[in-house]
Formats: sequence, structure tokens, C-alpha cells
Amino acid sequence: MIKYLFYPQNQEHVLNMEPLALRLKEQGHEVTFLTSEEIFWQKLKFGETHNLISVNSVKSNRSFYLVNSLYQVIIVFKFKLAIRNIHDQFDHLIIGNDGALQRSVIDVFRKHNKKTSMMLDGIITDSSYTLREIFKMESDKAKMLFRFFKMRLKKGLFKLFSRTALNTYLPSEVGWSCVDNIFVIGEYSKRVIERRCCKKTNVFGFGLPRFVKKVVKESQCVKNSIVFFTSAFKWHAKKELHELQVKDIELLITINNNLDESLRKAIIIKVHPRESLDDYMHLLKNENVRLDSQTAPVMFFHESNKLFSNISTCILEGTTYGVNVISMMNHFDYEKYQKSFISSSAIVKTFSDEDVLDILLNGEQGVEEMCYFINTEGGLSDVLGVIS
Repeated sequence: MIKYLFYPQNQEHVLNMEPLALRLKEQGHEVTFLTSEEIFWQKLKFGETHNLISVNSVKSNRSFYLVNSLYQVIIVFKFKLAIRNIHDQFDHLIIGNDGALQRSVIDVFRKHNKKTSMMLDGIITDSSYTLREIFKMESDKAKMLFRFFKMRLKKGLFKLFSRTALNTYLPSEVGWSCVDNIFVIGEYSKRVIERRCCKKTNVFGFGLPRFVKKVVKESQCVKNSIVFFTSAFKWHAKKELHELQVKDIELLITINNNLDESLRKAIIIKVHPRESLDDYMHLLKNENVRLDSQTAPVMFFHESNKLFSNISTCILEGTTYGVNVISMMNHFDYEKYQKSFISSSAIVKTFSDEDVLDILLNGEQGVEEMCYFINTEGGLSDVLGVIS
């Protein structure tokens, strides 16, 4: 019998982990879930009864991602003390990402030669260019060169940080942690992670347990609303991109408001967990707009037939539900993102007011290349075969 510890941070992680946990129980293994809801301020809902352990001694007055850096360091320090002996009870750790708290648990397990696996939900993307590609561009080469060397330095530092004993207190990027296995949503994410992960880490593009279903090619969503998924630009110190994002949201709202009343749609702004609602409160002056920061993204795929964003990877998942997926590039420089998943034909792009209007009135469903990004054929059995 193997004793597994699952550590989900949000509801998407639970949706991936719970089917796997149930199958492991059926095989006679012991399963426990570690929760830290009072740190992340994200309520987790389980469909079945499981052994649960919670780090009750560590709390935050608001989401971990929204407190200042000093307070984050204090939380991580307290958390590390609370879980320092957690390896005694378990053989295999399974996490949903590798943020600071997750890396704290990884370090404990690895220090005592215990197995570690990560199930990365969402599309992991890389929009970096080579020097040759930059010199061929028509846009401002100086800015792109500055961005190139800045990203090279940033990634070099992240790689260095990830190998130090202080890695949990330093910034990082998803996929840098040294774990035994990483399971991702599809082939595209697999290739990105393989370029940055540890050499000894096995990366699998099986797809994840919650995607074990057929792709829906025709939209079956009937509710008259659209959702805009924001990205945590300000949290990543990209204030200028946040301002462009707000401009696109305001444009979407304005065009929607100018439609005949019978054609207007409710607009839901799905605010990223690492963002503050305060940055979007001014949008509520429009009666058709509401903000949401708690609902799991997957729930919106059943509520809307159009998903908007700038570069949020969440929207691509909507293609598996037959939802219209749109990337607003009205105020963004599309050339910078042509190497990312945004360039996929599965995503419709808007560059002008007329494009947005046409989408609101008609819509267009991109269906090509979806399986390259999201593998809906594998998932549960394949993941189970590796970890059990």
C-alpha cells in the first residue's frame, strides 16, 4: 500500500485530483488531501469524503497572492515549520502547481527521497523569440531586444533560484521545480515544460483527468452572457499590460452597450485570483457588468457561449466545450504573441471595433489544433499508470 498526499490549491486542482484519488483508493492505497484554504482564500469542494489535513496554524488576512512580499515570506516561514515532518506519514506527494507553498512541501519530500508528482492545469505557454526572428520583425526591434535579454536574465535567475535552499522565498516560474513527474494538459505545454524543467523530471502530455471527454465541435451553450478572463499583469509588475487589458474590457463593454437592448449580453469579468477586485470596480457603473473572483473558470464554460481574454490560457479550454473563444488584440501588439498559443486557429482574434461587433452579433468557432493544446483522449488511466 502506498500513502499519497494530494495538495490542491484551487478547484481545478481538485477536479483533476479527485478522480485519481478515488481510483487509488480502489486499488487499496491510502489517500489524504492537504488544504490551505485560509492562506489562498479559495474554498475547495470535494465530491467524496477524504482524509483531510489542514495547516490551521497558518492564516492570512487575505489571499496569499495579494499580500506584500514581507508578509508572504512570513507565511512561507510559518508554513514550512508546520509541514516540516509531513513526510513521515506519506510516500508520494501530488501537487497542482509549484508556487512557494507547494515548493516547501516538495523540498521536504525530496529531502527524504520521497516521490513527487505535479499535475499542471492550464496551458503553459512560451512566447519568446530568437534573435534571428527579432531582426526580421517590422516592429520596434530595440524594444524586442530589450525584452529578449530581460527574459533571458529572468529565466537564468529563476533557474538559479530553483536550485537553492532558499527557493521557496524567491520568485519562480511554473515548472522549474525538480519533481519526479509532471503531467500537463497536452503536447504544446509538454514541449514548453521540457525546455525548463530538471533533466531527471519526466514530462507527460497525456491530458488531465478532468478532460477525459470528447471535444464538442458545436456550441451547446445557450445562456446569453459573455465572460472576459483577466490576466494578473499587475501582480507580475506589468502595469502597462494591465492598462491595455482594461482598455480592451472597456471597449467590449462600450460596444455591447451600443447594441439594441434585445441584443445586449451580460458581461462577467472573471478576475484572476492574484488580482484585486478594486482594479475593476469602476466597470460596475455599467448595469450589464458583474465581477467574479471566486468561481472556478470551468463553471463559466457552461454559463456562456463566448469567452474573451487578451492572453489568458483559460480561454483555450473553452474550445473543448464548444464555446466561442476570442483573444482581444485591439490594444495589444499581436506580433509579440505570435509564438504563443494565441496564434492557434482555435482562437479567434479581434483587432478592430468592427471585429468585436461582429463577434457579439454573430460569433465564429475555431476548432482546429485543439487537441495539440488539450489532449482530451487520455488523462486518468495514463496518469494512474505512472504514479501507481
